[in-house]
Amino acid sequence: MRYRPVLAAAVPVLFALAAPAAAAPTCTTVPQPVCGGRVVAEPEQSVTFHQFDGPLESAGGSLEAIEALAPDFLEVMTLAEATGDPKHTSFGGRPIWVVRVTDEKAPRAGKAQVAASLSVHGLESAGREGGFRYLEDLARWSVDEPDRLLYAGDTGIPFAEVMRRTETWIGFTNSDGWAAGDVDTDASNGPGFQRGNDNGGKDLNRDFATVGWFDRTGGRGIAESEPEIDGWTDLVESFPNLKTSTDIHGELTTPNNAFSDLIIPAGQWTPKRQDQVNQLSLNMIRTVERKFEEEGVVLDDVFGPLPEDGATPRRAANVAASYDIVGYDDSGFMGDWFSQTQDSVHMDVENFLSNLAPNNAYVPLVEQAHVAAVRGNLEATIVEALLTDRVQPRADYGRIAYVADPLRTSSDPAVKDGDPGTGADVVEGELQTPYDVSRLDYYPVLKQAFGGTIDPVTAGAVAAGKNLRGYDTLVVTDMEVPYGGPAVDKAKYVAALDAFAKAGGQLVLTDRALGLLDDLKVVAADALTVNRTDAGHVDFVAPLGDHPYEKGLVGAPSQTYYEVMLGYPSRVQAPNYGVERTAWEAAGGTTVATVGEQGGDSPNTALGHLTRGKGRLTVFGAILPQAVESLPDVETPHPHGLASYAVTITGGQVLDNVFAYRGAARTGAAPVAGPGAPRPTGDRLPTTGLLDLVAIGGFALLGATAVVRRRARR
Repeated sequence: MRYRPVLAAAVPVLFALAAPAAAAPTCTTVPQPVCGGRVVAEPEQSVTFHQFDGPLESAGGSLEAIEALAPDFLEVMTLAEATGDPKHTSFGGRPIWVVRVTDEKAPRAGKAQVAASLSVHGLESAGREGGFRYLEDLARWSVDEPDRLLYAGDTGIPFAEVMRRTETWIGFTNSDGWAAGDVDTDASNGPGFQRGNDNGGKDLNRDFATVGWFDRTGGRGIAESEPEIDGWTDLVESFPNLKTSTDIHGELTTPNNAFSDLIIPAGQWTPKRQDQVNQLSLNMIRTVERKFEEEGVVLDDVFGPLPEDGATPRRAANVAASYDIVGYDDSGFMGDWFSQTQDSVHMDVENFLSNLAPNNAYVPLVEQAHVAAVRGNLEATIVEALLTDRVQPRADYGRIAYVADPLRTSSDPAVKDGDPGTGADVVEGELQTPYDVSRLDYYPVLKQAFGGTIDPVTAGAVAAGKNLRGYDTLVVTDMEVPYGGPAVDKAKYVAALDAFAKAGGQLVLTDRALGLLDDLKVVAADALTVNRTDAGHVDFVAPLGDHPYEKGLVGAPSQTYYEVMLGYPSRVQAPNYGVERTAWEAAGGTTVATVGEQGGDSPNTALGHLTRGKGRLTVFGAILPQAVESLPDVETPHPHGLASYAVTITGGQVLDNVFAYRGAARTGAAPVAGPGAPRPTGDRLPTTGLLDLVAIGGFALLGATAVVRRRARR
């Protein structure tokens, strides 16, 4: 899990019916009927988690026994063997196990590669437990059921075909943290699984070379400084045709009512890539549901009388961005690295109650749910590799113009962008990745994807009275007037923007462009707001889906841009621009989503619209901010470069809906949404913020554990 801050220094875990620690039944040398006919018994027949190198079983021994079932389909090796570099062990010197799954008789050329990391946080056992069992499933199907359908969503492809066309690499990426929980021959329990490795507990999921701000606090080193990640990245970078990937974690709580919380990684994506990631998420949700159905996992039975209000989940799976699930972003995430540097359609996974609790206390019914979920996570990722290239993005845009700004943010010292060079130094061992970025790069990407009319116009031409009647929408992006280029007569410029809307067009103001609202005489200057939070986001007004701007949103949407990729640190720095909701609605505006201070209420309109003459004014205060090279009083190193834009799937879908506007005066059609009547001011969707501490008690199966519940910021 991307660790969520909790309100207690430690989370005590007492599982009343947890089995005493001993070796789980594995049958590498004894008859398989003892293990229910398997090498690794199903969770309900097991008495503890699989050991890394315990007195009665080992990871290598079990994997090699599974390999022996289907040597033409599975190849077990260490990471050092896979890369040819003997340094690629754990920091503690342990082997890192890797399994290659494919039809060895089929030529490698043209195969789609798939990568899966299991339990990179050692105390999050769900990935390992499910990985062992799913690898054994694949081995047995190769012999017994070659025509069995493997699924991504509701698309099934026969096992034999999947194996011929894919090559999957599954890595058990944290041996040290895993081994820390091994059964001790002299005690009933090991000390407990550990999050990090043996290098002082270094977090391996902060060690990847990700774009944007890179956190060097808390003793973090440069990227790929740990041998586990140096080896894993070397291996993945050797794949000639990587298509899909997943990084399977565990969480302590769920804000999304989901046992398997799917997290969309951060990326600077094309519309096609956004749709590919979205399809993977929806197909993975359905595949996890399918595995629950096949294995008879019913969450009401698992969690019994515990409350269904966020403390325990009742959905098999759901999806959202990082901030919406774990409450923050960060640098160095594996999933972001896959997405940003490896051109992979990726999905992170957080499986419920596989973290500080239960650690190495074993609850068979919960582990059966973990295993079913991971089987679904892995199967969907593998099959999706054969489906993802078919995705074709679609959008129904009107004719769009956007105000140009020649100023770009560049690592070139000759570019006068406000900071000499990069604005931040690299440290020994780092090389600065060059960059030259602008938020406005997003619009040519949209034009390339969808065609149609998406044109830049200069502010000077707008102020001079350029005929804009050929456009439905005019966008001013994160500026009042351009930061570069010749000076503009602001009064004439504002008057022309206003005239465009009043004549039937849609004027869209994003981010800092909301500062024009007082110039347009919509609200007073003191009603304008900026809230800095842990991510670029909005809080949608409930009920979700009752406004055209919300069409197509899935999961638990809130995060609209990834601030880290743009150089913003992940703690209370992401700017979210808005206007006091009372002032906005007093001016006749409709509020679609709001924003507020980190951990506080959400009183300001960040997404909304109002009627302006024959047309419309739309505001979206958290979507396309310009990348930054430095900030006052905060270090902003970005050795791996900066992104031009970092729009989330939620943010991109909202923009697609906004850009569907057709001006009534231009086509005779009604605007995309109804008149600007205020929406109800009551309940809003629960999205971001810390969790309140709640006690889970009175449950004979799970005993007592302290967990944290997300606080609805309303």
